[in-house]
Amino acid sequence: MKAIRPILNQVNALRPDMAKLTNDQLRENIDKVRADLAAATGPDQEAIDRLKAEVETLPFDKRQPVWDEIDAHEKKIIDTLEDKLNEHLPIVFATVRETAARFAGSETVVVKATQMERELGATGLGLVSIDCEHAMW
Repeated sequence: MKAIRPILNQVNALRPDMAKLTNDQLRENIDKVRADLAAATGPDQEAIDRLKAEVETLPFDKRQPVWDEIDAHEKKIIDTLEDKLNEHLPIVFATVRETAARFAGSETVVVKATQMERELGATGLGLVSIDCEHAMW
């Protein structure tokens, strides 16, 4: 408990701010985290993609150093993700907690419809309803 207490305190401190946000603003919190993760790992992922294309053009006896470089970039991505996810943990947990509370306390939750929600609505499974620009869960 001692290890997570500081994080729990941060999450609890965010509760009043989270309660003031609209459903779409809650969603934006997670989108910002995703964007930050992508930005933080993007250069290494681009290097991996470039090196994987390059390695295929090399003779077999020249490939190992390139694979080692790919491995180094993959390790850096894992380390970066761990650091970034730890950094974002309080806001993500507070956002998920508030979102869950809204789903539990309301029969429907309305947000601006995304492409994924439009596709889910089109399946006819009743998971989400689409009304013009809004998705109703």
